[in-house]
Amino acid sequence: MENSHFEASAGSIYLEIPIMLSAESGQSKHADLNEQGLFLAYSVAKYLSSIESEGTALSELTFWGTHLPGTSEPIRKIDFSKDL
Repeated sequence: MENSHFEASAGSIYLEIPIMLSAESGQSKHADLNEQGLFLAYSVAKYLSSIESEGTALSELTFWGTHLPGTSEPIRKIDFSKDL
């Protein structure tokens, strides 16, 4: 008889991405950490949804901006099944 082993876990991981912005456009949004961070979060979400990962399911990416996760309301939730 073959001995099989199945393991599963679920939870959240948090990534901290240091970013420095500068802009000569005169538009404040080009140097706004939350505005540009959201653009980066969408890029990360698109990348994650494009790679094939057997045994992995992603439901949404929560963008906290410059807030620490869990200390306030998130700025945006990106649903992998709807927003990409």
